[in-house]
Amino acid sequence: MNLIFYMSIQRIPLGLAVTVEFVGPLFLSLSLSRKLLDTAWALLACIGILLIVPWTNSDVDLIGSGISFISRYVLGHVYRRGKQSIESHGE
Repeated sequence: MNLIFYMSIQRIPLGLAVTVEFVGPLFLSLSLSRKLLDTAWALLACIGILLIVPWTNSDVDLIGSGISFISRYVLGHVYRRGKQSIESHGE
């Protein structure tokens, strides 16, 4: 997971890579949220992400962005599997 992230920051700015990687756990929390307040906070985080995305910068490397999205997927999957593992062991 870290290797994929490091590959992405070779091609895109660090702030953008971290932001894209944060989207995975954020969407996971949105999908698993049961409380309205939790959903509101997650949506507020989504708005914050939309505000810091470089919309006018057209020289963002698509390969680096794709690698960052793969890292995001892996991180979200790790969090989900960790939650399932904890629930199955009764802790």
